[in-house]
Amino acid sequence: MMTFSGLSLDGWHFLCELQAHNDRSWFQQQQQRYKKHLQAPALSLVETLESALTTMIGHEMNGKVFRIHRDVRFSKDKTPYNTHLRFAIKSSASDRCNPAFFFSLEPERCVLGTGIFEFDKNQLLAFRRALDTPYGAQMDHVVEETKAKGFDYYEPDLKRVPSGFASDHPRGHWLRCKGLSCWRSMPVAEELFDDRCLAFFLTHYQDARPLFDWLEGMPL
Repeated sequence: MMTFSGLSLDGWHFLCELQAHNDRSWFQQQQQRYKKHLQAPALSLVETLESALTTMIGHEMNGKVFRIHRDVRFSKDKTPYNTHLRFAIKSSASDRCNPAFFFSLEPERCVLGTGIFEFDKNQLLAFRRALDTPYGAQMDHVVEETKAKGFDYYEPDLKRVPSGFASDHPRGHWLRCKGLSCWRSMPVAEELFDDRCLAFFLTHYQDARPLFDWLEGMPL
């Protein structure tokens, strides 16, 4: 297995301090620290995970580190920066749905998981069709397996089962969802900051893989 020396502990300390000093003046004074201890290690980790997950999944995976700057155009909350580090590494298969493995490092916790937070129009139609077929029945086992490993799922977005499906459909709970993802939330782990980092991620992502595989294999 390839190695990665871990994220920077000072990068996490930066996030903790940013939570108390979320303003442009403070950030500008700390910008080099942000780039060196948070942004650069995150980019390096994502590059390493892209390669490791490509090997694990069997085709190319592409990652993205999300901006620390918040989009405040339509928000009442005008604080300028996110107080978390987030990235996602997504399947690039052109003929399938494209779930992602994701990660969030926050002052109080870290979160890892997989899925598609919000389906596009074609994915949503495919998801609903799949739930009405034997392939959809496999999802019952996927959810049971991942929940048994400590993963959580969001509650449905809709109050009612969409039109065209029976109100008592056996997977009516999932038909009311507009996306599908599972995650583990835990205290910030020491392994993130040393040479156990890569193994830490791959272990959690392997545990979440049943949902990733089900989504990626969903007929479009």
